[in-house]
Amino acid sequence: MKMEKSAVMTELSGQAKLLINKEILVEGNSAQLMKKEEKEKHLIINAETLQMKDKMLEEKGTFLSEDKEKLKQMTEETHIQLKQEDPQLKKMLLREKKTLLENTEKEVETSKNQLEILREELQEKSSELHAIMILLAQKKTELREKDKQLEEKERLLRKRDTRLMERDNQLQDPDPVVPLRRRNSKQLMLPKSSTEEVSYTGDFACLYVFPRQSLVFCTHDRQASSESILQTVHEKENEISGDSTPPYADTTDLLSAHTNIFTPEEAKVSLGDGTLTFYRFQCPHAGLFQCKFTSLVFEMEGRGEVLYRILSWDTHLLNSLGQMQPAGPLYDINCKGSISHLHLLHCEILSEKNQAQQAVAHFTDGNVEIISPLRVTTTHVIIRIQGLSLFGLIRNLFQANPISAQVLLFHKNLSGRQRRRKVHIHLLPRNVPVEEVMKKHPHSKYIDTSSKCQLTPGRKYKPSCDPYVSQPKVEQFECDYGPNYHPTFEVFIDLEAEDATIGLLDENEQVVWEPRLVFLTEGTTLQTDAARAIFVDEHRETLIQRVSSIMEILDGLRSHEMISKEMYDKIKAAKPCQEQMRLLYDNLHSGGQAVKVQFYDILKKKLPYLVKELEAGPSHA
Repeated sequence: MKMEKSAVMTELSGQAKLLINKEILVEGNSAQLMKKEEKEKHLIINAETLQMKDKMLEEKGTFLSEDKEKLKQMTEETHIQLKQEDPQLKKMLLREKKTLLENTEKEVETSKNQLEILREELQEKSSELHAIMILLAQKKTELREKDKQLEEKERLLRKRDTRLMERDNQLQDPDPVVPLRRRNSKQLMLPKSSTEEVSYTGDFACLYVFPRQSLVFCTHDRQASSESILQTVHEKENEISGDSTPPYADTTDLLSAHTNIFTPEEAKVSLGDGTLTFYRFQCPHAGLFQCKFTSLVFEMEGRGEVLYRILSWDTHLLNSLGQMQPAGPLYDINCKGSISHLHLLHCEILSEKNQAQQAVAHFTDGNVEIISPLRVTTTHVIIRIQGLSLFGLIRNLFQANPISAQVLLFHKNLSGRQRRRKVHIHLLPRNVPVEEVMKKHPHSKYIDTSSKCQLTPGRKYKPSCDPYVSQPKVEQFECDYGPNYHPTFEVFIDLEAEDATIGLLDENEQVVWEPRLVFLTEGTTLQTDAARAIFVDEHRETLIQRVSSIMEILDGLRSHEMISKEMYDKIKAAKPCQEQMRLLYDNLHSGGQAVKVQFYDILKKKLPYLVKELEAGPSHA
């Protein structure tokens, strides 16, 4: 649903940009129309001026005609007078009048020609103006149609935005629970429409706020706060939302084919005077990404780098939980990017009868924030996060239901005269990463076998390992979240034995983990140079796609003089990391077996889990 919302929002953003571009186009067309209207006004003014000139010319022609008639009359009169007076003087006057008359006629003819030219220009301008008027009418019609289309699209966008907001409000659960400092009040305040009030007694104040439902809890009783408060929260949430469905869902709704499984790298980070080891995940794009070791799921909003590690629950952190207890490892998470949601693997076996009360403790700056889950699936607790720091899953202290657990087996040969093997049996919750236990027992070999089972915290169990005997014979199961991960049982086996049958029983002799045959001999590993070179060749495509810390490998090869300075600089300048790996492989092929062996050794040191996964083959991937 989050991805659908993100896609719709992207589409809305694109349509908004299209609307803005269209508005800019409309504004440009409006400016052109204004210019054309101004031109039209000038043409009209010119036409009126031409008409006035035409009228003036007509009046002038009328005057000239009258003058001509007068001149004719004057000529005739003068001719008559000349006949009566001096003939020479009369002839001179006649010539002058004739010249004047000819000049006047020429001026009249010139004015008529100019008037004709102006009439032709006026006709051309009128035709152009008529065409412009038609074009303006068409443009105005098109603009009205576009305005109607834009209004309809805006209406649809507003309708879709409203529908998305309603859907988002339906999907969002109450805001995270926020514990505050000590107070003297003691009450349970429900929404303003409700007048119900519940009081507690005691000397410890804890305030829980749910702003979206206007729900506020305040209690003084540390012993009663966790169970009673969370129970009341779930009840009031259901009352407010009208939701009667169970507070869990099938994990296939969220962890689908769109979830990317990644194998993290190990990163050394210098902090102060020491160096800490983190899991590192280079996120290439937005989406859901699940860690293969911890089963943590990061819902990323874009590219980024996530650094995370597992810490121990110290006494100070446990004391702040009241009657809640750890229900998973404590994670220290940092991110260069943006994580919107975090999915933490839980161990509860959820059903209609068992709706375990779970929450997430967020520790930051000496304060603890109890975050109510946004959703609980059959495998994960999902929360929305605003800031990063320490996150740990918690559950009610007095819940005694079976949980999903695991039985981990390790063995090592004992030195000295004993000539025996020792098998360690670890009973642990499901959400303890096997890799974390392996780090604590580097000198023991992990026995890879099916480990899933269901165990009840507080109940006693014992191994089935005839003919051998375990110590202790019976032990109580506790949820161990580190930091040491001590074995629950030890079994001593003869060195000559190549296998053993090991199972687990409860205190009533009922089988809870079926006996299975496990092999104790060392498995074959890639030891020869030829085998290492073959490994590099066989896994070329996988390594190109999954190795991102190229520079660490390049530095190792350069320090052993397995790569030239020119090739080092060429690979360093290449982008992205896949292209860097392709160039590196070209150098490996030209360098021969020795370079491939050195590359394998550096790769196994820097990315041991990836090498182990590829060596194990597809069945273990």
